[in-house]
Amino acid sequence: MEQLSFWTDVAVVILGIQCFVMLLLGVALSYVLVRLMNALHGKTEIYAGKLQKATHIVNEKTQEYSEKSIQPVLALKKQSARAEHTVRSFFARSRE
Repeated sequence: MEQLSFWTDVAVVILGIQCFVMLLLGVALSYVLVRLMNALHGKTEIYAGKLQKATHIVNEKTQEYSEKSIQPVLALKKQSARAEHTVRSFFARSRE
């Protein structure tokens, strides 16, 4: 019976050591994760500003090229509307 209590005590000590080691691993892993997230957050702020500037430039260029490409279409629409108005007014006068 003495033999069994000895091994029970040894098992309890080994279990305590294992729990302590697991606790240390958990704390170390948490520390590393917090440090990595902090570094990632810093990089994210830098790249978010650059990305916002690039998006703004793309938006401006898109608006500029959109205006350039629509101008000939609007000019043709204006000419066709003017021609249509002229033709309608000509036929309206001839009916009178």
